[in-house]
Amino acid sequence: MNCTAPAVPPATSHAARWLRALALSALTGTLLGLAGCASAARGGPTNFAGVIIENHTTDEIRQAAVDVFTSNYYVTKLSGTDILVFEKMGSGMDNLAYGGWSPNEVSIRVKVYLTPASDIAYIVSCDAFMVRNAGDGVFEDEQRLLKIRRGPYQRLLEEVKSRLEHPAP
Repeated sequence: MNCTAPAVPPATSHAARWLRALALSALTGTLLGLAGCASAARGGPTNFAGVIIENHTTDEIRQAAVDVFTSNYYVTKLSGTDILVFEKMGSGMDNLAYGGWSPNEVSIRVKVYLTPASDIAYIVSCDAFMVRNAGDGVFEDEQRLLKIRRGPYQRLLEEVKSRLEHPAP
């Protein structure tokens, strides 16, 4: 009968695995952070969502955008010649996903850009952000949404285009 004890891995192998996992997590976090900083540093429109609107003035497009976004519970925060900014409070899930430990509510911010495409056409595009501490000059944190979440914002822009092409009587 063999009475040898089963082999027990040395304690250092467990600690070494733990340290490797910790180092890998730190490296991954750093790389993701750098990628996030690079994308957040870009200003202006991206190709998050957009439509082309023809034969309408910027004033008509701006008014249709304000009508569509306010009917979807957004508040107009900025109305410039080539940019509109809308905000609304995020949902409970948005607060859970993006709020972290902050007691403040998360806001959804949509920046709509009007870019001339020709003499008779405009590209109307937008970017959407989750914003922690909206309006706080020091602690506001704007996080651009990934393109995979573009659906609701694309529908809003398509509604702007539809209202212009098929005005209510």
